[in-house]
Amino acid sequence: MAKGYLRFDRRGVWANTRSPAPYLNRFRRPHPLQPGVADAAAPPRWKLIRSGVTYEWHDHRIHWTGAEQPEGVREHPDRVQRIFKWRVPGRADGKRFAITGFLGYAPDRLPGGGEGTTSRAWLLAGGLVAVLLVAVGVGARRSRRRAPVTP
Repeated sequence: MAKGYLRFDRRGVWANTRSPAPYLNRFRRPHPLQPGVADAAAPPRWKLIRSGVTYEWHDHRIHWTGAEQPEGVREHPDRVQRIFKWRVPGRADGKRFAITGFLGYAPDRLPGGGEGTTSRAWLLAGGLVAVLLVAVGVGARRSRRRAPVTP
């Protein structure tokens, strides 16, 4: 079974080319996996995709992918609300961890005519805080240990 999407070591960032994630995360909306693109049942095949220790990707688990607005937003577009909680699992130094957060919604203007936070900024706030907290924690651990070399 293909395990993992990304690996980080002192040489750079590696992607499992057999994982469906590198292909699927290229698209904003859900996209069908084309035959022959990936095989989740196969052993991982790692390819160096970037030097350094950072990488950004588009992860469908943390944003709204529906063609229509979420039901709660359609029913109550004037209310601040949580759309869903999300969780992205990971492993550092052999220990499991998860980046967690939520997707929320806030109207462009709050009731009463006051200026509100734009919906997009509020949606990202919950996830950004979670990512920063994990990055600080993993960075502190990395400074105490050297990363193993990945073949």
